[in-house]
Amino acid sequence: MANKANVSAPQEILFPLLAEYKTYEALGNSYSKNDNNFVVIKFNFVRIDGGVFPTGVIGYAVLPKGFRPTSNIYFSAPYSTTLMTSEQLRPTFDGTVGCCIRTDGYLTTNLSTSNIKTLFGSVGFYGQ
Repeated sequence: MANKANVSAPQEILFPLLAEYKTYEALGNSYSKNDNNFVVIKFNFVRIDGGVFPTGVIGYAVLPKGFRPTSNIYFSAPYSTTLMTSEQLRPTFDGTVGCCIRTDGYLTTNLSTSNIKTLFGSVGFYGQ
């Protein structure tokens, strides 16, 4: 068994958002993977135009190959109905929405709530 005492923490890489979204800088967007292929995603983002997120099935970001799950991962993520500002250290919490990290790498939601302005959260899973 190898000595893991000198293993460094996984490098966090910027989570690549699709063009309509931007990172809420105070909290950031990142993903990482450790030596056991456990992937951690931290996401916090708003629309570039400051508007509400559209309803329906929406994609927000895509993980590169090597960081994707072997099956779809379903989880709940908090949201805020207010637009985050640089003065806020934490988003306000107004509810949760169902999210999915698909095997093709897309982070998606199926929104029926039309007043979401900030989506944030984290999820971990074993990648391929």
